[in-house]
Amino acid sequence: MECQDAAAQLSAYFDDDLASEIADRVSQHVESCQTCQAKLQSFAGIRKLATQYREPAAEAPSWETFAARMNTVQLAPDHTPNGRRRLKEVAIIIAALAASVVILLSVRQPERSDEHAVAQQHSHSHAGAMAGMPSTPIDFQDVVLGFNQDSNMAINSFASKYDGTEVSIDDAEKDLGYQPHAKKSLPTGVQLVSTRLLTLPECNCAEGECLCGPDGCNCVACVCERPDGSTYMLVEKCKSQKVSFGDLPVQLVRRGDKTLQVAKSKDGIAVSWEGSHARMTAIGLRDASELDVLLAAN
Repeated sequence: MECQDAAAQLSAYFDDDLASEIADRVSQHVESCQTCQAKLQSFAGIRKLATQYREPAAEAPSWETFAARMNTVQLAPDHTPNGRRRLKEVAIIIAALAASVVILLSVRQPERSDEHAVAQQHSHSHAGAMAGMPSTPIDFQDVVLGFNQDSNMAINSFASKYDGTEVSIDDAEKDLGYQPHAKKSLPTGVQLVSTRLLTLPECNCAEGECLCGPDGCNCVACVCERPDGSTYMLVEKCKSQKVSFGDLPVQLVRRGDKTLQVAKSKDGIAVSWEGSHARMTAIGLRDASELDVLLAAN
């Protein structure tokens, strides 16, 4: 076999994909050809490198790291000219979006099979639970962006979307079966000004962990007012109810044994985490210190 013909077959020969007759002819040629021997050695080296390489798993930054970064961004004066600032903002947004896609791909878990989900279904008559389907994520993007313009309008729009009913905090506690976060702990000077029960479309809780009533997934949205009149909203819902911030860049941040979904808008932050009784989502927080108070009580 000529060297040129043998060289064309070396890759298939190395992968053991050749018919025995052709493989024998290539083998005979390689025994006497240093050029083809060198190519086979390079194939072996590449395979060894590929089997040894493992991409390091991305780890969410600690809460302390995130808080320090966020406070630095908030406190640092911006002397960048307008044109350069716009380019810088676009670059930051693109990088953040790329990072969020990587994080989402790395943390995504396989969905449970239909058979397993049906076995886990509870007695409530919700479309999602009865069909054994994953719960529909609640998208907070509009309310997060709306807080930058008119927080009251954003809250009212969100409540209307999910059939919100104004109730007392005590009635909300009776309906949920546990004490809402806004009743037991708020930052100094902050007061509760509105409590609404919402009906979310569906959930898929494990047996004994559901907060739902007969007509949907129970949820309480509490509006809290600061001394200066500004507000933020704290939403509590079933642990299985997934949360989305739409197209906003999201970062996963660790704090103790909790993993936080953090989305930063123009004038504040939105955070979602799993608490002791429910999944918590705070919209319109001003800084890391406000978030720290909420997390410490949960």
